Parts: sequence; structure tokens; C-alpha cells
Amino acid sequence: MAIFALSPSRLVFLGACLALSVSCTEKDGGALDTSDAEGGAGPGDDNSEPVWDNLSLGSSVTLSGGFASGAGFYAIGEDGEVYVRSEGEWRQEGVNSDEPLNGIWGTRTDEINYAVAVGDGGTVSRLDETGWLTSQELNTANMEGIDASSGSEMVAVGWGGAYRYVDGAWQFQNMGGNPQFNDVWSDGSTSVAVGQDGVIAISNGGDWTVENIPSRVALNSVSASSGSDIWIVGEDGLVLHSDGGEWSEVTVDTSATLWGVTVVGSSAYIVGNNGFALKIEDDDQTALPTGVDNNLYDITASGGGVIWAVGNRGATLRLSADQ
Repeated sequence: MAIFALSPSRLVFLGACLALSVSCTEKDGGALDTSDAEGGAGPGDDNSEPVWDNLSLGSSVTLSGGFASGAGFYAIGEDGEVYVRSEGEWRQEGVNSDEPLNGIWGTRTDEINYAVAVGDGGTVSRLDETGWLTSQELNTANMEGIDASSGSEMVAVGWGGAYRYVDGAWQFQNMGGNPQFNDVWSDGSTSVAVGQDGVIAISNGGDWTVENIPSRVALNSVSASSGSDIWIVGEDGLVLHSDGGEWSEVTVDTSATLWGVTVVGSSAYIVGNNGFALKIEDDDQTALPTGVDNNLYDITASGGGVIWAVGNRGATLRLSADQ
């Protein structure tokens, strides 16, 4: 069902949720230590054998994003720290940001991992061959997501709008309506940002076109294989897909809030509240039982196609490329 047409051209809770609601959509650090033990069964399991490896961090910290390279997996936390899973062990990177980190982008070049993480208060933490450096680069706004095709051109978004990094400097992107963004995808030529009130903003290298879906539900994550294969997920189990023309709603068997989507080849992998995980390929949908009831806030893939998901109470899950 097409819901609206494109024009030519992550995460603050907005309301008080019920204190005992298991589907509360606020990011929650919780108080449990999941360590490396298997999590308990939850709604995301569909009472089936888990297909993910549970590599959860031995901490109650909420993990809000991740970056996977051939040499390890980097997870960012709402405690302002970066955690790395490498050679079967976890280690802290000693970033110690004063602000929560909400989004990360990274790449591996000549055996060196480069990454940029953004967070509250305009915080930007950068990893290069010398280590991590943290500073306030993006005004004082809370930034929720970042994506790039290279380290020289990036797009960062948040509740202060959108910024584009070009020629060594951040440039604020003027848009009407002061949209509040939760995530962004960019391949260098096309950028798509999504956020509160169902906002979708698209840039093809120039000005941004801003629209809102009719339901106005929050949109939490966006990913794509190209500008003609874009996936968006959000509240109430909402999944949207575009082939470069109209947006269509894809019906899935959940009303849980969906927090993360990543596209690998022709497949979209989706995660959300209560350990929900799903793979969509063409017209087929496959449940991916997680074995946990944690809320899963982000999903990403390595260049080799290994899928990683992170969430509250230190949840870290890994899915082999053949699933």
C-alpha cells in the first residue's frame, strides 16, 4: 500500500510511559547483568531456538549503536564509553565522554579502524591511528545518528537538525519546520534522515526535501542499499520501503516499537523491543529468534555480512552471514 510520494528533489522519549509497561519505548539502562550467559525467552523468540550468538556485555549499560569491522565490533554506550569485542573478549576504549553517545559510523582502511561517534550536547568522538579524541563540534544539540560514504564527507542528525561535514568543517543544513531527527543514511550522493512526527528528509546532494507521513508516528531508523532501495522502521511495528518512487508500508507481525534496520544485499534486517528480530527478503519474512527479551536499539553489519544487534542491559547479539 503506497502511503505518499517522494518529492523530486535517535532518541528522546516524548511522553511519560506506563511504569510497568513492557513495551515502553524509552531507552532504558535497566539493572541486570547479562554477561555472556544466554538471555531468557521473550516475545522476540517466538518460542523457537535462538539463531543469534549471545555475546552480551557484562554490564547493565544501554548500548545505543555499533560499528563492525573485520577486526572487531565497536559498541557505543549511553555512559559515554565505547566497548570493543575482539578475539572473544570485551574491552573499554577509555573514551569517557561526558555525554551519552547515540550514533556511530566507521570504516577500516589499511589495517586501521576509523570511526566517528556523535552524542548529546553536540559531542563528537573520533577514532584514528592515534586513538580517540572527544570534543564538542556540533553546537549544543543532542545528535542521534551519523552516516557517511567516507571520512571526508559525513552527515550527522539529531534534535538540533542536520549537519553535513565537508572540507573539514560541519555545515548546518537549513530546513523548514525544525525537524527532530533520530537517524540518517547516506551514500555520498543521496541522504535520508528520519525522526519524530513521521518526518522524512531527503537530499540528493543539495537542498533537503522534508515531508511527514500521515500517521505522524516516530521513525527511528533508516538504511538502504541505494537510493532506490530504502527501508525505514518506527513505532507501532511500522516498516516502510521505497524503490525510489512511492513509500509503501510493509505489514509485519508485531506492533512493538522497531528501533533498528540494516540492509545487506537484497535483505533488510530489523530489530525492536522485547528481543524482536526479523529478516525481509523480497516478499518473504523470516523470524530471527534472539533468545532475549532486551529492547534492541541498533543493528549493523560488517563488510562480510555478519549482523550485530545491541540494546539495553548490555545486549549484544551476533548473527552469521548465512542466516
